Amino acid sequence: MAHIQLLLNLNNDGGQNLDKIKKIGLNSNQIKVIAIIAMTIDHVTWLLFPGCSIIAKEEAGKV
Repeated sequence: MAHIQLLLNLNNDGGQNLDKIKKIGLNSNQIKVIAIIAMTIDHVTWLLFPGCSIIAKEEAGKV
């Protein structure tokens, strides 16, 4: 679980989080699989709840 939480918290911090990923031992293929799973979940929720993205944009003031 800590692996996923670390990946979700990546930001522009000069590569410090990338160093943490290397210490954990995730290779590029494992990171790709995590990205594929996250994108799949995102797309499935978009299909199941198509109006939610419009509602979220309205609440954020983007529409």
